[in-house]
Amino acid sequence: MSDERSSEAPSATLGEKLAALRTVISYDPTRFGGVVALSLVVAVFEGVGLSFLLPLVEAGRTSLTVASDQTVVSWFAAAYGAVGVPFTFETLLGGAALALGLRFGMATFVRYLQAQLVADYIRSLKTGVFRGILDADLSYVDERGSDELLNTLVTQSNYPATVLSSVLSVVERTLLVFTYLILALAVDPLLTTAVAALLGVITVGVRSVVGSAYGAGSSIAAANTEIQAHAQAGVQGIRDVRLFGLDDVAATRYTDALDDYIDAVVGLRVNQAIVSNLHRFAAAVVVLVAVYLALTWAALSLGAVGLLLFAMLRLGPGVSSLQSQLYGLDGKLPHLVETLRELDELAAARAVRGGDADVPAPVESVAFDGVSFRYPDGDQGVSNVSLRAERGEFIAIVGGSGAGKSTIVSLLARLYAPDTGTIRVNGTDLSTVRVDDWRDRLAVVRQDPYIFDDTLRNNVLASAPEASESAFERACADAGVTAFAEGLSDGYDTVLGEDGVRLSGGQKQRVAIARALLRDADVVVFDEATSNLDARMEESVLGSIREATRNRVFVVVTHRLGSVVDADRIYTVADGRMVEDGTHEELVAAEGTYASLYASMSGFELGDTDSTDNSGGDGADHSDTESVAAADSD
Repeated sequence: MSDERSSEAPSATLGEKLAALRTVISYDPTRFGGVVALSLVVAVFEGVGLSFLLPLVEAGRTSLTVASDQTVVSWFAAAYGAVGVPFTFETLLGGAALALGLRFGMATFVRYLQAQLVADYIRSLKTGVFRGILDADLSYVDERGSDELLNTLVTQSNYPATVLSSVLSVVERTLLVFTYLILALAVDPLLTTAVAALLGVITVGVRSVVGSAYGAGSSIAAANTEIQAHAQAGVQGIRDVRLFGLDDVAATRYTDALDDYIDAVVGLRVNQAIVSNLHRFAAAVVVLVAVYLALTWAALSLGAVGLLLFAMLRLGPGVSSLQSQLYGLDGKLPHLVETLRELDELAAARAVRGGDADVPAPVESVAFDGVSFRYPDGDQGVSNVSLRAERGEFIAIVGGSGAGKSTIVSLLARLYAPDTGTIRVNGTDLSTVRVDDWRDRLAVVRQDPYIFDDTLRNNVLASAPEASESAFERACADAGVTAFAEGLSDGYDTVLGEDGVRLSGGQKQRVAIARALLRDADVVVFDEATSNLDARMEESVLGSIREATRNRVFVVVTHRLGSVVDADRIYTVADGRMVEDGTHEELVAAEGTYASLYASMSGFELGDTDSTDNSGGDGADHSDTESVAAADSD
């Protein structure tokens, strides 16, 4: 999926670019405006400090006299007279030092404010993306893929902060350029206007030769996505990569994506260098010509020529630097535009939040009434499913692989909403209650539960951090966690590693079961939650859990029929439809789908009267082969 989206570099209209920039600026307009205002103050102090050059050059070590043609000097004389300070060389030198000191002190403070604003912006942006992913409809998450979403969250969302930083730098550089321009205009308006016009022509010419940086920035963004996808695939699938000898293939794919990224980055950097150096060369020629004209053509004093020369030498490189920053900003915009698009898509894909009604307490019954659901890609999930589970009952949902069992669990958990039909809790339409409240009453254990990179204790307590020690120990005992916890290096304080790498598949399932029991939910659902346990351990765990869920709605979804023969009611699903229901004995006697499944798994022949053997169910070989007696050594 990510390949399809990333194979085409994102494009953006001028309107999208401007809208993206407005979004950056409007993040915190008060602070942004404050930084701009202080940058203006810095530019003013820069100009004032540099303007001291003229009277200082004119003064030498003697007393100052103001000639009628010395406009800038007369301004200084008037300013000093207004504040009652003698107009001397020493006071001029002190004034220059004060102005430049304030300029550099204020500039340092502005840098701090810029860094804080950028840091807060990236925090806000990353939080928004992460919350958007958490709140997004699962169909959207499935469509996009974890690699692309992680790239947006981890990598892509860093760039908008650099855009904000670049915008602030462009504003600061622009103010300084205007400061140098005003200084030069004060000395010689005609010559300065001519130089400014030539610099403008050079800027347009250089940009037309090099072109936009947006395309290169788009290529970098696309390459980043590819790198993230191949890196994640290689790391997460490292066992299969090694088992199937795909090391070279994985490395080649990653290297190819990395080469594309490097080519795009180098291309952008080279073009940026061309823009900067070509502009600097042309600007230097213009400034040299201007200085020559100032010395030979314009009737200026030595001090005026010195100030003009200094202003021109700052103006030319300043414009070149501004041009380079604008080019770099253009290259960063694709990342900003793409991240903002992602946020818009996440907002549009927001998962259904349900209504505002309270969940009936306690949950006495859960019912599906004619529920149908089709996945966004068109695959049929379930069709016209009806079932009912009462408090205190042990309900089983069975069927072959792909029958629709897990879809029913997803609908019950409100991960998806039915297309037609109604799911009811105590007779109340589930779509009218608050989703978060409903999930607080629900505990679901999946076949492949996620284990946090934390201690065993904290993994179990994740569902109920404030649970008592006795409740914790009881949940661990019922789930069979106690049996293997004592054999770990640090017992319950053993760090389990990323996704529980230190545990077997069956142990991870038992941790998740303990987590669910500790939640003390009204509805407990096992979705193939014991598939990695051997027959003896599964029988032991389910027996303990059955006792722990006597006053709850308990639903087990499984393809291992031997584990649910004592269920109060068994629903059989095939091809997304509920084909039959009843007790084990009733379904075997009916010789339908359930009986066929049971016969194929247990060796039972249709018509056999001894149909309740629960010695091992499917007889399959499972990854967690420890028994109750041997569990301590696992």
